[in-house]
Amino acid sequence: MYLFKLIFLLIFLVANVSSYSIFLLNGGGTIKYAPFNDGCHYQLYLNVRDYSDDGMPNLSSDAPVITKCMEMGNKNGYCRVKVSDEGFAVGFGIINITLASETVFQIPYQCLELDVNKINITLVGGEFYRTSNVAEYEGIVRVDGLDKNSEKHDIIKEVKCFGFDCYLEYLLIGSNYFKLKFKNFYSIESFTAPFHIEIKYLNSNDDEWTLYTISDHMFKSKVENITDFESYPISFEEAYVGGLNLGSSFTFKSINLPFESVYEIVTEGSSSPIALFPIYGTMNSTIYIYHFSSYGGFSLQFFYQNEHNRDEYGSYFFSYYDEIQLNNVFLDTPFNSDRNEQIYTHNFLVNGSYNFKSIEYTLTTREFGNVKIINSPYGFLSGNNTRFYLSSSIINPSFYSELSIESKYAMLSEGSADIETKLNKVEIVKLGGPNFILRVDVSNENGIKYFKAMEDPNRGGGSIICGIECLVKGDIYNGTFEIIVDKSILISQQYFSIFDQSSQYFDMPFNIISNQSYLSVELFEKINELSYELESINVTNTVVANRVYFNFSENVPTDLPITFITQKKSLLQNNLKSFPVVWNSEIKLFQSDFYVDANIYHGELIYGFLYNNYIIDHSTLPKSYQLNVTSENMDNYGPIFKSLERGYNFISSQDTDGRLLGWNIEIEDLHNGFEYGLITVRGLIDSSLYEIEFTASDLISGDSFNGMYQVGFIIYPPCLSQSYVITDVFLNDTMGHYSRYSNDRIPDEFDSFNPFIKYLDNTEIYTIESICESEPNFDITPPELKNLTISPQSIDVGSTDRKITITFVTSDLESYIVPNSYPIVYLSSVGLDILECKSKLVDPTIFPIDMNFEYICEIDLPIGFGYPYGIIVSIYGIINRYNYFRGYSSQELAQLGFPYTITTNYTNIIPLITGNSKMNSNGGDLWIYGRCFDQVDSVNVVYSKIQTPPPQLPPNNKPEEIVKIYSSAILISNIKYTTESYTIQLKKSQGNISSNQYTIKPWIAIPTIRRPVTEPPTPTPTTTPVTEPPTPTPTPTTTPVTKPPTKEPILPTNPPQQCKNNCGGPNKGKCTTNGCACISPYIGLDCSSIVITVPQPKPNSTEPKTSIDIPSNDNDAETSLISFKSIISLVAIREITLNDSVFKTHRFENWISTEINEKTQLYTTTIGGGQGDDINKKTTVNVTIQWFDKESNVSFAGRTFKMNPSSVKYTIELSKYNFNSALNRIQLVMSAQLESTSNDDSICSVNQFGDTSTGDDSNYLKIQVDEHSLYGRLLKRGIIDNREVSISNSILDNEMNAIKTPTKSQSFIGIDIPYYSVSSIIDPDFSVLLDTSSVSDSNESKCKSKPGGLSSAQLAGIIIGSVGFAAVIGISVTYHFVRTKQKKTFEKSIQMKTHKVA
Repeated sequence: MYLFKLIFLLIFLVANVSSYSIFLLNGGGTIKYAPFNDGCHYQLYLNVRDYSDDGMPNLSSDAPVITKCMEMGNKNGYCRVKVSDEGFAVGFGIINITLASETVFQIPYQCLELDVNKINITLVGGEFYRTSNVAEYEGIVRVDGLDKNSEKHDIIKEVKCFGFDCYLEYLLIGSNYFKLKFKNFYSIESFTAPFHIEIKYLNSNDDEWTLYTISDHMFKSKVENITDFESYPISFEEAYVGGLNLGSSFTFKSINLPFESVYEIVTEGSSSPIALFPIYGTMNSTIYIYHFSSYGGFSLQFFYQNEHNRDEYGSYFFSYYDEIQLNNVFLDTPFNSDRNEQIYTHNFLVNGSYNFKSIEYTLTTREFGNVKIINSPYGFLSGNNTRFYLSSSIINPSFYSELSIESKYAMLSEGSADIETKLNKVEIVKLGGPNFILRVDVSNENGIKYFKAMEDPNRGGGSIICGIECLVKGDIYNGTFEIIVDKSILISQQYFSIFDQSSQYFDMPFNIISNQSYLSVELFEKINELSYELESINVTNTVVANRVYFNFSENVPTDLPITFITQKKSLLQNNLKSFPVVWNSEIKLFQSDFYVDANIYHGELIYGFLYNNYIIDHSTLPKSYQLNVTSENMDNYGPIFKSLERGYNFISSQDTDGRLLGWNIEIEDLHNGFEYGLITVRGLIDSSLYEIEFTASDLISGDSFNGMYQVGFIIYPPCLSQSYVITDVFLNDTMGHYSRYSNDRIPDEFDSFNPFIKYLDNTEIYTIESICESEPNFDITPPELKNLTISPQSIDVGSTDRKITITFVTSDLESYIVPNSYPIVYLSSVGLDILECKSKLVDPTIFPIDMNFEYICEIDLPIGFGYPYGIIVSIYGIINRYNYFRGYSSQELAQLGFPYTITTNYTNIIPLITGNSKMNSNGGDLWIYGRCFDQVDSVNVVYSKIQTPPPQLPPNNKPEEIVKIYSSAILISNIKYTTESYTIQLKKSQGNISSNQYTIKPWIAIPTIRRPVTEPPTPTPTTTPVTEPPTPTPTPTTTPVTKPPTKEPILPTNPPQQCKNNCGGPNKGKCTTNGCACISPYIGLDCSSIVITVPQPKPNSTEPKTSIDIPSNDNDAETSLISFKSIISLVAIREITLNDSVFKTHRFENWISTEINEKTQLYTTTIGGGQGDDINKKTTVNVTIQWFDKESNVSFAGRTFKMNPSSVKYTIELSKYNFNSALNRIQLVMSAQLESTSNDDSICSVNQFGDTSTGDDSNYLKIQVDEHSLYGRLLKRGIIDNREVSISNSILDNEMNAIKTPTKSQSFIGIDIPYYSVSSIIDPDFSVLLDTSSVSDSNESKCKSKPGGLSSAQLAGIIIGSVGFAAVIGISVTYHFVRTKQKKTFEKSIQMKTHKVA
């Protein structure tokens, strides 16, 4: 065995042959387990490099091994080595790769016999969790007992569970992990019973199963109570289906959070809860909806988990009165066609009603078919919806063999011959993060059309990763393409497929191209050090940004292609959000900035790590790694129609300006709020098309959460009466949740939240009938096209200017044109690539009964559209007032002499920006993607708003510059901090060529940077000078103390605050995501306080005590004298142990005062140690008091703070403190109080403590007596050992027996400073304010015995801010105020003082 493993290691070495090198790419595939009664089959890949100009060596092998090689260009190729037939027997062996009968490379292999008795299965994380499909659950299991280096994807033949369906799937992530999925609990009795599974392995007999117990419980016991069951419509029998996939629904309420318990929907005996979704919820309940997508009659049973049991809630029967089907109006319809050298045109007559269903067109080639599903009016030539002609044209290269229109077919040609795609060269270029450039030099006589990533090319499908727009050099027949790809694709098992214009393709595995095997990284159970910048978030009515940090217990590459994923748990729209993960080399952690939408579910955030197309679910991680989300109102449903009412529908002959026909609609969106709507209305006879867009700004009454709107369109007389029906609805809320309705096809049957859910009993409301008093003249001839211009008729689809403008004139001499049912111009290219260009009136004020109407449409073509075969134009949807429509195919336009073609060319000169890397507001490096970036030498960034970065971010005064440049990608550094959009434009000096202007809208991230922890500098000891050189002293030997690595402390950020009292109104403040943003001079949580100016107080010469006098502006004879006194003092410094007990208390005694300047005073004292003690055991306390007489900005602990006029700032610095233990902390205890001499019987007092909303991330303390306040700002950060460190503030009133009376109120504040070695600094500030709020409004106020009524005293208040300082401060305030019966006197006083501030 040892010898084999040694040989196995050697296979990864290079086989050096005279003129080339050979590498084995997928070495892990050389160890396999043998199936039952069979040998091991292998499929391996070799990379052959650096061969001579004579070409790739013709490698071969002996049977049963088949070796097939292919060149990839640049002296680089690969060979597939496949062992088929009977395979190799159990044991060791070597596969010889030969050249001209000489062995040039050897591949050792091992075929193992599986011993199932050694296999043990363990559930990772101990719990199962729900997948993105509501019907499925899954868990990750670790399978031990297998060879670590063996291939495992095929070792399990079959899996079965008891009472439900399950299966196991090997994960290409790590070496021994499988995904266990299960669903459909059709015969289970207990949801908490042990989870058993039986496995049939690949070497087992048909009846040989191995039993495992995966877990002692399937789910945890959960008490459930289902209430508020409602059905839509009220009766499920003979229900009318209003739209496709929009059948009946029911809702119910659960007492649990989303999916904490299990639900099972059984229809016709089969489990199908796939359409069950949580739509609304609170912090302790959830409302679900289940909607039916099938038609016909069927029974339904609803089961749910209640503690251990599977209980039945009820059973129901459903039947549909009318089924919406895709009417096939083409049966028994003759298919006619016509062609010229360029285009093919079909045409046929249809007798039968048309219900606005989309029509499916299919063009077939030798390999695959191109499908286009498109709705009317495309192809509708003439007639009305009861009898019409259908005709359209397509560009017809020789390689298309068949055209299919629904059930009608026409042969086009015999198709094209095989055309070889030659891969001349493939290169991989690494960009930043997980992105790479896949550079492909390829040639093909038909021309390259696009590139796909496919699981299995033989089965079709896959996703297009790039098209002609990736061409950077040459042309589509022989050119170079650069494709931006993610590393996870390059190392995946997918195929890279190159399609030509005829849909013939060439493919090879991605990992062959990238010359690397799949990176096996043990991610499961290896994630550690996971933390968040915000350990919990509140998303009630606000979006919250956060940052996650993590690492792995084993070394992994720092460029690991991993993505952080968050999930909304709606399991529908915008289900997953992905955020890039980067390695932070300073703190040695991976990190990812992300955000969470407002009003998602309450509970733990659903998140995961995406690696190789698999999400490592958060449920497999420890409880300490979870992020708690507070959400008072979950809102996952899109806006709905709460009420619908038809408007006035009579069109009089006197309505020369037209009459609005439509609906009055009440739209409800409970918590997110309605944002945008689009309603499509069609005429049932003439197919007239009206698209009605509206937003929340079109509100008639109410608000965005529940508001009235008027939607409709103008009908002009004369007209022919007909009915109009709503065929499509799209309503969007502010969080991107949408509801939609369509009587046509919906791409995803589960993407169908219905805005008409309250109107499934009344589908007639979708329709409104116009009653026309004046009808037009009899007219059975359709309208006609009078003029058509196309500009330009030749265009470079590789340039920045790809705009096409088309103008045309329509007319109807008998019954006039319907002017506001706008015709649509269609631009068609090869392969049913069709664009819509919606027209509008050139002059919308035109008189509505004019004979001629001029329309214009403009469209920016996609890059490369129509190249190289050109574009053909057609027009449909011209309608007259006798309910007839008219369209023109490209062929008919040609026959009438109108222009109908646009020729295209494609140049590689002008740089074009098409995309960018994800960017947040913190700025930094930005990748720009596009084409033709060669020779770009400058970049211009224009910010829509210049913003000062928050103090937490490092300054960035450097200009933006290009750091790296490729043909398709450019790295730009020094992007500034901004929360607003900005534009990027590139320039080539040679030729003075500029790119398009590209707009980037960053999302707002947390403006903080976690920095590495550094040890504080060791202080230099004080020495006594000597007159003679000292005798050298031997350096003592010391043993270094190894400290565990520490993380940079997370500096605090305040959660969003509720906007109270409307922030004082529009003149005082506005509501933001953080709370009220006050307008100067207003201040406070609800902007009810006012900054006022007072004379500078006289400094105290003996102690840090400040007294501030507030002069009164009132000179009324009836004034009475009332004294107010506020005192702020430092009580003590206490040393607190780990268990929160007080170890020692230090009180302040003698202070030394020094004047720094006329506005600054310094006070100094010491604490600790006894008389005569070593000075090193004492702590020096310095308090600097600075007065500000005007508004200023100051910096402290990496932040900038605004100082108000007449404010005082205390800088408190403590030198080294002699801690008893490194686990202890010190606490500054402060006292703050406010007292009044008023005898008013209604006087009250109250204290408040909480978080500020001004963005300074501080606490506030507010002590209010009557209408005066003492206000303190308590910073949550300090400078500890020269680092910015979080500190905490708390109220100690109960412990210190604070005074609480109606006329006097006191608070004790504890400011905790963590252990430090050198120094700590705290920097609070205080401002004088005028407060206008009434203290009696608070439920916690202390009032005199006289009940009811507000104080008659209208007082000018003092608000003084305060936080931890090391001095006793007494502030005595005495002033006059006017006692009056009228409130106007007080308001006048406020206005006078506010005027002074202004």
